[in-house]
Amino acid sequence: MAKKVSRKQLLKEPDQFLTFSSRMLNFAGQYRNRILWGTVSFFGLIIAIALVNFISSRAETRAFALLDQATGRYEAALAKDGPEKALEAASGDFQKLFDDYTSQAGGQMARVVFADACFRGGNIDRAVSLYTDALVDYADQPFYLNRIRASLALALVQKKDFKTAAEQFEQVVQGGRGMTDEALFHLGMLYARMGEADKSRRSFDKIVAEHADSIYLELAKAGAKG
Repeated sequence: MAKKVSRKQLLKEPDQFLTFSSRMLNFAGQYRNRILWGTVSFFGLIIAIALVNFISSRAETRAFALLDQATGRYEAALAKDGPEKALEAASGDFQKLFDDYTSQAGGQMARVVFADACFRGGNIDRAVSLYTDALVDYADQPFYLNRIRASLALALVQKKDFKTAAEQFEQVVQGGRGMTDEALFHLGMLYARMGEADKSRRSFDKIVAEHADSIYLELAKAGAKG
């Protein structure tokens, strides 16, 4: 299990703010796989709900059935062989969904689920491409859109494209929908990494001022103090 860096340890460092931001980014990177991986479970629940909604459409029913099968096989391979081999094993199943049901809701959701698998399996370029496509698919569904933006931003962080990642997180903040504190936390770290200390502190300040129940609150307090 990743070791959590305490605030006391962080504040002992000579270059206080820059060292803090660096360690915070590392901390988030260590734990982010767990947080992000919850997206697949989240969409797994949505698959069941959406299947009922689209049951009158034969193509949609087939697409969701295939998505459920593909996700199940992927999760079994993940438990047995790990994320990289599971990604390789699942690619064919998901590609069939992309080829045959690209315009169906099931095919669109498959892009998001497979993007998560790509992120988990280390194919960050493919994850970015799929998340970007999904932004169009879910453009009129803010609840899903914010989660896709956040996932895209995290993939961009892995590519060290901090500026574009920050732009995505800023849009998550603007969109609200229950992810504001998480987005602000990542913005605080990203702006620190980019040398924009004022923007970093403002992001942490907003968590402290507006999100007293956030799981990021204590870390944000430390970040706000620099």
